[in-house]
Amino acid sequence: MNVPAPSARIWHWCVAKGLRATAPTAVVLVFAATAWGQATTSVRGTIADPSGGAVGGATVTITNTESHIERTATTGSDGTYQFLLLPPGTYKLVVAAQGFQRYEQTGLELLVNTPATVNVQLKVGGGKETVTVTAEAPALNMVDASIGNSFDEKLACSSSGRCLMCQTSRASTPRA
Repeated sequence: MNVPAPSARIWHWCVAKGLRATAPTAVVLVFAATAWGQATTSVRGTIADPSGGAVGGATVTITNTESHIERTATTGSDGTYQFLLLPPGTYKLVVAAQGFQRYEQTGLELLVNTPATVNVQLKVGGGKETVTVTAEAPALNMVDASIGNSFDEKLACSSSGRCLMCQTSRASTPRA
């Protein structure tokens, strides 16, 4: 008869109990990370001089106007910058580069899962001058669906799988 030693049984019991305890936590963390990633947005763009040439080494700062959280990036030699994993909201974008006027854009509205592109063409000037751009509501795009969010029919269904619209259509009014 081959009976495992007590230490082997204890080790197997500990491993099995540990897996039962950590597996649900791992599953929750995976889904939480996925859900969190879907609640963000991004901004990228190119900084150029008046002739269209790339401005490398420009400082780009984006500030959330509600929370006042600020992030800064420096453009590469190709003039590009990017801010990833930003919470949606209203932002102010500021670009500063030596030998150019400071550029400031306020009211930049960033939506969930809708990456924004903000290309800036700087004007030559001294360090004290600022060009301020105030964002307006985006024009209604009637050509294609490049701006917008899609919704799934699953949003209207309850956890039991029955459609809420179907339940409300079967509701009856009380009789007097």
